[in-house]
Order: sequence, then structure tokens, then C-alpha cells
Amino acid sequence: MEDDRAPEYDRPGKRVKLSDSNAVHSVVSEKDDPRETIESVQLNLISEPRVRYLVLHKVECKRSVTAGEDHSKHPRVACYLDVPRMYAKDSRGSGLRGVHYVADIDEYLENHPDICLLVYKTYDCETYLQQILDHFEKLAPENMSHSLFLEFRPWFYSLKEDASPAKALTEYIQIVSHTLTKGLTRLTLSDPGYYSKWQDSKNLLAPYDYFYHHQAALRTITPELLDGQSQEEIMVLLDYIQTSHGSEYDEADYLFSQGYVSKRFFTKLFCAREIVVSNVEGGVQAYMVDRCEGRSGSQIDLACWYWEFDGNFQRSKVQVPVHWPNENEDIVPVASLRAWPLRLDKTGILEHLEERGSRFWECRRRKLVSYVAPLANTFDIHSTNPRYMIDIETYRHLHPGKIQSGSQTQDQHDKIDMDCDEPPEGVFRVLLPPTVLGFGFLDKKWRTLRVEHIRDAEWNTAAFERLVLKSNKKELIQALVTVHLGKTNTADVVEGKGNGLILLLHGPPGTGKTLTAESVAELASKPLYRVTCGDIGTDPESVEKYLDSALFIGTIWGCVVLLDEADVFLEERTQTDLVRNALVSVFLRVLEYYDGILILTSNRVGTFDEAFKSRMQMAVHYPNLELDGRRRIWQNFFTALKEAKVDMNSRELEQELGTLASHNLNGRQIRNTIKTARQLATFKGERLQFKHLESVIDIANDFEDYLVKTKGHDHDRWARENQLRA
Repeated sequence: MEDDRAPEYDRPGKRVKLSDSNAVHSVVSEKDDPRETIESVQLNLISEPRVRYLVLHKVECKRSVTAGEDHSKHPRVACYLDVPRMYAKDSRGSGLRGVHYVADIDEYLENHPDICLLVYKTYDCETYLQQILDHFEKLAPENMSHSLFLEFRPWFYSLKEDASPAKALTEYIQIVSHTLTKGLTRLTLSDPGYYSKWQDSKNLLAPYDYFYHHQAALRTITPELLDGQSQEEIMVLLDYIQTSHGSEYDEADYLFSQGYVSKRFFTKLFCAREIVVSNVEGGVQAYMVDRCEGRSGSQIDLACWYWEFDGNFQRSKVQVPVHWPNENEDIVPVASLRAWPLRLDKTGILEHLEERGSRFWECRRRKLVSYVAPLANTFDIHSTNPRYMIDIETYRHLHPGKIQSGSQTQDQHDKIDMDCDEPPEGVFRVLLPPTVLGFGFLDKKWRTLRVEHIRDAEWNTAAFERLVLKSNKKELIQALVTVHLGKTNTADVVEGKGNGLILLLHGPPGTGKTLTAESVAELASKPLYRVTCGDIGTDPESVEKYLDSALFIGTIWGCVVLLDEADVFLEERTQTDLVRNALVSVFLRVLEYYDGILILTSNRVGTFDEAFKSRMQMAVHYPNLELDGRRRIWQNFFTALKEAKVDMNSRELEQELGTLASHNLNGRQIRNTIKTARQLATFKGERLQFKHLESVIDIANDFEDYLVKTKGHDHDRWARENQLRA
């Protein structure tokens, strides 16, 4: 019966029985002479430590027969102590082999318990022969028949000299010591989250990426957790890996330190329990890696988690696949990957994430913020940042079921004390999301905000001072707002009734009514919640529902509620228009029990329903602007332009204030004029000058004159004749 293990070619290697200690060499380097004598092996053993590892060179052959090659006589598997090769005078029918053939591994291990691990380097006989075919010379005589040559062709080629040593295709370690196995188990179980699940088939396969990441930590904890034989054998394993692959590890470290990664070292890039970062919608997201799965040359799957917030902080699991970005590139920047280790960043991402995380922590409770995201160029004069209310609990109340989280886990170690002023220590801030939900007061919509653009809300108290209104009216409004904010009780007979501050601002368009409401909100340091008739609709049931919702938000967030152009709700009821009557009744009922600040604006008080008089604590009239008022408004806008550092001819515009104020424009028309003039100046590539304003005013006046000629009167006269206002 044919032996598949013993080498049986024309020049066999020395058969060595490993039970003979004189014939054992624990490590045979690939640089050693493969035909080293048994005596030299014995000399090497003298300096070997008591605990050793054994390197075995394992040759595998498929025993195929092809034109010019014959592997049929080769063993399927054979192990040697030295690096295999083919030798001088070998034919193409000879096999890849070493000099010192290993006969019985198990027997030797039984007799030598000091061997704790075997290192297998594997080779393929057929692959090696293909690599050295060109080194053979043809020996067949010229008069030999062609048929005979073909039959014995492999044996008519011979090597002139020894071929180069074979290069191992793979390498792996087999642990043969129960002490070493138990020691590794104890070390890895000492911190399972860091060392991950131990797998011999993966972790003991060269290039030993597991030990690339963990060998330093293992060297540190080994003396703390192990002693005696266990500690010694762990060090044998670590020392071998460092000796055989240390230079490769150093090369990888250097490449990573320069911000690059190669295909060769791609699988070394990631490690469990380290933070990776990825560019996602909303900014940079950091993840904690739990496990690295599916390692290959082209893709690594990272099982990660990060902190998610839905009113409480919870760990959310996510799978992050990292692909090699370009198959045509052998080396790429680590930042070009979908995710990369935070430890390799040199651009300040860590500091950015910590700062952003601190800001997120401040938003865990209800908080009014300003949003300073970069916007496209705008010609609006008022460049104050839009305000948002961050209040996840209210969002969940208003939109139940809308928050959809990923796979979440939470245990007693994950519970976060929300009442602490400072966020938890460690990497908590780094792993927080890049975005948060916020309610925008400009468009009254919930939007996803990038936390990095969130700032504390700042109040423009100077806005009220710049308001163009008689001083006695401004003083009264300020007094009412200030006292209302500080009141603690009410004298009303019915509890919860009549506790609000309701102001009516009436007058022609563009006289400052809406601006007053905005200024009152700034003065009170409260957000302004603006509602228009277009938002509410005209169906009584829908109106009541919307108003209840708006005033609910106004109450819980302490808003100044502005009901702009409220004429449709203030009109006098009649005996025939039942829908209008229902609208007015709904509005009256809602106002009765609101205890916040509510400001209504109207330019048609001539149709005012009598019942509203008692509901209003104060009604303030805004007359048409006079010359001095228009001059002050122009001046205020120019001041705002200076503060915004707009390129303009300030001296010329100041000199022309009188001319500009002589034009009968209201506040809104003045603002539109300046905005249009700025656009004209930008189009011409010029600084803002008086000529630009004058050009816009002339065109606007042409339109106004045309309207008067068409109607036969101006708008103010028409309003008086129809008893809408005086």
C-alpha cells in the first residue's frame, strides 16, 4: 500500500524521528543551509530555552501528471525541519522537499512537553516547480525517438545546481500545550469587549493581525494574571510573532502614521474597542467598534455602536462596511475610506467631536438656540440667525411614533444621569450624533440641525430702542411686557381666565407693527411664534384646532405669539354670515384663557367686533410715517448695513438722508428699496451709493402714480372712505 506521507523520490531527504532529541531543531531559519548536518542541529539545541516552539515546513502536492511534469510519486503531505527546495540533478519528476524529513510529530510532542506550539509554513509542490522550470536543461540524446521522449519527458530535464528555497504560501500556528490554551483563554476573557472572541482558525493565521493590535496589551496583563509556566508559554508565542512579523508591523505603523493604508495592511487598520469616524449626512459620526468581521483584502465589516438620543441616551448598533476604494490603487489615504480610525487623524477631529458633544449635551433638555449654518449670499438687511427650539419631548408628544431608532441596547451601565451639568467622562461626548431635531420659528417646521452650527440664542435688546414709535407708546408697551413677565398672581374671579397680555397694534401697512412684535420678543428674551391667517385657514373647527396647537406651543415654550394680519378674526359679526360668526366666536374663546403674551396686528380696525375691546389690554395706533419717522428708519437701516460691513458710501448716504426721507415711503418700502439697490450695485460691481437708491425710488414712484391714476385715489383715501381706518 502506498504511503502518502513518506517522501519517495529519487533523492529522499534524511528521515528523522522526532523522538530522538539529538535530531530536533526548534527553529530552522529560511536562511539556514537546508542540508545542515544533524550534529549542527544538536549544537543549536544547547542554547534553546526550556519552553520552545517548532517550525515545520509543510509541503503539499496534488500528485498531478501533465506534459513535462510528473507528481504521481510525490507524497500528498510531508513536513520538514528545513526550508524545502529542489536540488542539483533533480528532474521534473522530482518533488519539492527538505533535507530533514519529520517522521512522527505526535510521538515527539509526547516525549517533549516543553514544546508549546507548532509553526506551520505551507508550500505547494506544483506551484514551486512552475516557478523554476526555466532552470532545467534538456538531456535527451538527439537520436532518441520522439515517442520515447514524450513518454519519459519529465526525466529528460535536469537541474544544473540547487534551486532557490521555496517561499511559504501560508503560515499558521498550532497550539499543542493545554497550559498555553488556558492562559490565552484567561487573558482574552479578562476583557472580552476588548480582546473579542478568541478563534484559533482566525487569530493564529499569519500575518496575525489579532496580535498586531493586542500584543502590547497582552504583554502588560500577562504578568498580572498569569504566573509560572502559563506566563512563560504566552511569552514564547508573543516573542515568535514579534520576531517573525515585527518588521511588517513596524512598516504598517509607519504607513498609518503618515495617513495612508496599503492593500497589504488593510486588514490591520481596524481593531475592536477603538473609535472610527465616518462622514455621514450631517457631519462626522464617530462609532465604537465592537468587532471586526469579514476581514478580506477588499472589505472589512465593522460591528459598531454609538449614542442615540430620543429623550434618553441609548446605544444604537450599526454595521459599517468598509470597502477598498480603488482596486487600481495599492496605497490610499485612510481618510478616503468610508470609515477610518480616529487615532490616525491629525486634523483636530477629536477636539471637534468633543466640543460638538458638549453642545449636544446642553441640548438634552429644552433649549432655544440660534443656528449659524453657512448660507448662500443674501441681500436681506436683517442678518440675525434663525432661532430653533430643541425639545425632543415635545416633538414626541406632537408626533408620536415618528422617531425611529436603530437596534438599541441598554443596561444598567448605560444609564446616563441627565441631571448632571457635565456630560459623562470618557468618550461619551465623542460618540454622540452629529444632528438633532429643532423647531424653526421662521417656517414653523421641525428640521434636522447640525449640532456644530448651534449656538446659544442672543437677544437684540437694542431693536426695541431703535423702534420708530412715540416714546410714550414705547414706554407703555415695555412696562406691560416687563410687568407681565414678573407677575405671580391674578385678580380675575375665574381661575385661569384673563391672565394673558393681549395687545392690538393697528395702523396702515409698513408703519412698524410687526417690527414692534419682533422687538417685544427680543426685549422679553422670548422666541416669537408668528401665525398668519394663511396658516390657520377659515374652517371654524380647523381654526380652533390650529389656534389651540399654536397657543400650546406658545405656553410650553414661553413664546410671544404674533397673530399677524388678524383682520378676518376681528371683523364684526353679522346675522347672515354664520361661518364668520363661528370664526370670531372661536377666536374669542381661545383668547379668553391664554395666559401668555399675544400680539395681534390689523390695518382694518373699522370692521372691529365690539366683543374684542374687552379682551385687549391695550390697543396701540400706528399712524402713517412723517418726515422725521422716515428719516429715523433710513438711519436705522444704514446703521445696520455698517454693522454688517456692507460696502457702501456711508458719507454720501448720510448727507442724502433728508432727500431720501422726503419720499413718502413706509418702513417696508424703505427696506425693499435698500435691498433692491444693493442688488443693483452688486450687479454693476459698485459700492452702494445714493444713485442706486434714487434709481429704485424713481421706478417705484412711477408704479404708485400709475395706481393712483387708475383708481382715482390712493390707498389711504380708499381706506377712509370705506371706514376701514381713519
